[in-house]
Order: sequence, then structure tokens, then C-alpha cells
Amino acid sequence: PTNSTIIIPAVFTVSNQAQLDPPANVQILVESHATVPGRIVRTLNWNAAVGATSYNVYTSDNPFSEDWGTPINASPITETTFVSEGSSLMKYYRVTAVN
Repeated sequence: PTNSTIIIPAVFTVSNQAQLDPPANVQILVESHATVPGRIVRTLNWNAAVGATSYNVYTSDNPFSEDWGTPINASPITETTFVSEGSSLMKYYRVTAVN
């Protein structure tokens, strides 16, 4: 198969005590891994949420899940981009703004 790029929207929510607006202009760039067949690379990008000091990223196979589990990032993300790799073609992401 040929490499292809798909941009799809992500689900963003806000957490913590302060009322934060969610990030805007959310995009996920989905690409085939350059050197590992069957591996998918997803690059999530978003605009900063006003008042946010960091972000957490969650993933699920079900966008309607009540429990998104623990963040997939090892520590809070202070930038507005995150890269996730895996073999599944369909994943849903939730990013929470934290202050």
C-alpha cells in the first residue's frame, strides 16, 4: 500500500478546578510509519487553551466510553503536540487541559 495522510478531528475536554476553554483548531495527522510496516503514527496538534499549564492525552477504541483510563503520556505535556504510535487503524483521542 502507498503512504497516505489523513487529518481527522479529535475529542477535547477540560479538567481541573478552574474553568478552562478547550483547545481550538484540533487536528490529528495519521501516517504510515516510515520504516515499520503496519505501524501507524498519529500526530496530535491543538491551539493552547487559555490558562492551561499542561495537557493529558487519553485514547480509546470507543469514543463514547465513560472511562478513558489513565493518560497515555508519561508526564503532563507542556506543548501543544503529541505523537502516538500503534498498529490499530482506528483510535479515538481525548486531550484535557490542566492548570
